[in-house]
Amino acid sequence: MNPLHRLLVPILGLLAVSTHAQTFNISTGVNPAAGIEQNYTIVAAPPALSVPYAPWAFSNAAGFPVGGAAWFANNGSQALTGYSDGTLGTSAWISGSAPVAGSGEWAPVGNYTFQVTFTLPANLSSLTSISLYVAADNPLYDGDAVTAGIQGAKLNGTYLNVSTPQVQPFQSFSPLFTFDNSDGKFISGGTNTLQFFVENLAGATGNPVGLRVQGQVNAIVIPEPSTYALFLGIITLSLAARRRFAATA
Repeated sequence: MNPLHRLLVPILGLLAVSTHAQTFNISTGVNPAAGIEQNYTIVAAPPALSVPYAPWAFSNAAGFPVGGAAWFANNGSQALTGYSDGTLGTSAWISGSAPVAGSGEWAPVGNYTFQVTFTLPANLSSLTSISLYVAADNPLYDGDAVTAGIQGAKLNGTYLNVSTPQVQPFQSFSPLFTFDNSDGKFISGGTNTLQFFVENLAGATGNPVGLRVQGQVNAIVIPEPSTYALFLGIITLSLAARRRFAATA
């Protein structure tokens, strides 16, 4: 390898690794405090409820509806079994109402909007993406009544084609949904807002409303232009020094 190559290889290596990935958790039921969800907020609900408010995070020990005839069990400290992507961590069900035994209608009938916000670095690559599984009771409803199809979620004002299994009991996640910036700049640097629209249908007894999301944001960050300018400056100075050294040798 000639001297110029020996100089350029480590510098080009720095350029390659300077584009880096950061992961942000957007799952429900992560580290609840005294049974209260910490990531998501309910920002729209039936008139009987005052919004915004924090949902409840349901544990497996709570019994119905988790792990019984209604909702499949939370997955604790292990990655979700039966799904191909084991990198999305863990999750738990959250609800718009507290689990009170014998209370009948736990949550009023109507539409609920569950919202999470997350802050990303600036200078995001088009490869930045969101990957998630979703389950809901009752299913996600079409938040955009104008567009055909199920628009069960919204990110920064853009509706997403997200739907959930509609067969009761709710014993499985949706397929894996992945969205990126290759076809639209709706994942942005700074604060992002992700919403899910859940409809609670009428039931005879024990009528909870629930959402479970297991997912993450994969942010690919491009360095600031000043970073590249610094690298180019190093290359220029190094080449100049090499020429001076060769001239005096």
